[in-house]
Amino acid sequence: MGARTDQVYRSVVFESLILGAVSSALGVGAGVGVMELVARSGALGSMVHLRVVLTVWTFIVPIVFGTIATIVASLGAARMATRVTPLEAMRPMEAADQSATHRGRAILGTVMMLAGIALAIFAMRHVDQSSAMLAAMAGCALLFIGTAVTARFWLPWLMKGLGALASHCGPSAKLAAANISKNPRRVAATGTALLIGVTLVATMGTGAACAKQTMDTALATRYSTDVVITDVPQNQADKLATRIKGQEGVRNVLAAPVATVTVKGQVPAAMKEDNANTTVRLLGVPDIKALSGVLNVDCSHLKLDADTVILPEYLPANGKKLDPGAHISVSEQDDTSPSAPGTVNLTPQTLDFRGVLPYGATAGFVNETLFDNGTLQAGSAILLISIDQHSAAPMSDIMDALHSDIASIAAAQLVGPIAEKQQWDQMVDMMLMLLVVLLAVAVIIALIGVANTLSLSVIERTRESATLRAIGMTKEQLRASLGIEACLITLVASITGLLLGTAFGALGTYMVMKPAVGSYSFATDWRVDIAILAIAILAALAASIGPARRANKVLPVEALAEN
Repeated sequence: MGARTDQVYRSVVFESLILGAVSSALGVGAGVGVMELVARSGALGSMVHLRVVLTVWTFIVPIVFGTIATIVASLGAARMATRVTPLEAMRPMEAADQSATHRGRAILGTVMMLAGIALAIFAMRHVDQSSAMLAAMAGCALLFIGTAVTARFWLPWLMKGLGALASHCGPSAKLAAANISKNPRRVAATGTALLIGVTLVATMGTGAACAKQTMDTALATRYSTDVVITDVPQNQADKLATRIKGQEGVRNVLAAPVATVTVKGQVPAAMKEDNANTTVRLLGVPDIKALSGVLNVDCSHLKLDADTVILPEYLPANGKKLDPGAHISVSEQDDTSPSAPGTVNLTPQTLDFRGVLPYGATAGFVNETLFDNGTLQAGSAILLISIDQHSAAPMSDIMDALHSDIASIAAAQLVGPIAEKQQWDQMVDMMLMLLVVLLAVAVIIALIGVANTLSLSVIERTRESATLRAIGMTKEQLRASLGIEACLITLVASITGLLLGTAFGALGTYMVMKPAVGSYSFATDWRVDIAILAIAILAALAASIGPARRANKVLPVEALAEN
């Protein structure tokens, strides 16, 4: 019709400029409104107090960024519009697309994916090196981008395969599978948007699950008792132990007097590196049975007489194995002479228990008769608590009850793997909730893209739909075909996103936790994955309602009469 190439190009870019600016402004308004509602509702709990702070940059940055991003995204479409010849424009778009080759795109995407996998393998094998984290991040980015670049090739193929299976379920499913194959480029673009959103959500979910499982495993190996309450006044220990014993979910409680002593005479070799290591805190317990009730370590083979002491097999201060010899001498006196008054000779036994005392202090168990007869003087008491892991009471309720019990004792501190696990889980859950809420927006946008794809499909297939209606297809069958089409697109993209997200989340957690904790445990929350799939499918069905109504509103006679 006479338009020049540069006019067509500028019209597309100018359209994207208006679209980006208006949409970004609406997005800023919606975001501010949502955050104001969240802040006022207290949805994040009493521990987090939000207040919406608005500045000039709150509006300028997202609007400018959104506009620029929209313009950049339109450049490819603008180039495509100018490359179409008048002759090609007279033909259906699908025919023009099929004549083009995308070999360069496929090669580039494949190279990026292979490079990403190679970098990820390198990072896992050299996790202790400083460059490993950068290699892992680069590897995930390349693999993710390469997957998105090549999506137009393999996503339609997967959808076609799933559609072939679904086509056996009836004419509606067969029609949906055929419609997906008609415009693979469009369904690939829609599926890629959903793939990105689901991948990000799955990455965060898998990362959180792996982090929790890794910390649970690490804490279980670093603590030999579930909960420890330190610095309890001796005159309040028994009363506090009785009160805690009555709490739901508590299995056993042991109140032990504590005396700080110094190892004298022939000091074990593992303690010689640091004079501070010769200080040991002795805990008085009635017998081995009472000790076994609060330790997660088998100590039934030991004896606890009046002249024996049970020491840790590995010193908590330096991790060295303790070889105390035939006997050791301990004293509450400052004199280093083994024969000084108050010196007690004890026969040592070693047991691999850990984390009984905080801050790396060395603990030892002796018979409580040494405190009863005045040989040792208790400066305070400590409570060792065993939790019933099979209790119906939630762990958070148990910990809240324990905190309430010691609230009146100013110096008392509650430590142990369960306390640390609860703090870690709360931190991870809070971060995960905030991130998932933000990432859920990407999934919503992708599902809107599914609705747009179906709407375009309905517009392009008006005569086809009318023909099907004229030869006997019911409104319900036509509506079902669009719903199945949306589900096929969503299901393939969501499952692929879950697989990618699981791999990315596991790799990211491994790179963070392995050097910091020294161990790694893989875990995935299948309930979250199933919930993501269920929500995506339900949203896809909801997205198909509008296009289905539009398709069914057109009377067969009117549609067939169109030129």
